Amino acid sequence: MANAPVNASHTSLVQELRDAGVPVDDLWDLVNSRVDYPQAIPILLEWLDHRMPVTDRRAREGLVRALTTRAARPAAIPVLLREFRTAEDARYRWAVGNALSVIADASAFEAISELVMDR
Repeated sequence: MANAPVNASHTSLVQELRDAGVPVDDLWDLVNSRVDYPQAIPILLEWLDHRMPVTDRRAREGLVRALTTRAARPAAIPVLLREFRTAEDARYRWAVGNALSVIADASAFEAISELVMDR
């Protein structure tokens, strides 16, 4: 996954993370990291919600997987709920659902219940 082609968006994201004190060479370095990176959460959310092109599915999945940490609670919940509702790709939807299963707290109960009832 770290071998995915690098484009300008990826380079900018990695530089923002480094500027925030997150030592990464690639977005996927955060996936399965044993180190907490709370300073990266606002950056990851900004990129997922506004800056990463919808067509860059692999990078969006990397963002979601990097947000699969309790440090993303509760800020990532509304963004991930929106991603889940609009996801067209089953693999991506699974990654978003997995992230929600890790970060969801009581504040997300009603919204997640609605998602379950929709299926």
